[in-house]
Amino acid sequence: MTESTPAQKREKALRASKKRSEEARFDRAFNNHQEPTKRLTIQLTESQHRKLKTIAFQQDRTMTEILSEYIDSLEVQ
Repeated sequence: MTESTPAQKREKALRASKKRSEEARFDRAFNNHQEPTKRLTIQLTESQHRKLKTIAFQQDRTMTEILSEYIDSLEVQ
């Protein structure tokens, strides 16, 4: 059995990473039956960010989960 070079190991790891990424995209798109997502960038003050991060930690949730839930609770007029 031949020893892989560092470059070959990196290439193999990259291929495996790409495959996992493709599988994850496929799973999100077809198996989770969830609506596609969009990325949003917002600016918060340091105190707002700290508050959101603290609440997320206390509730064992992500900041995204908290903000998404809040947005879902809003009524469109």
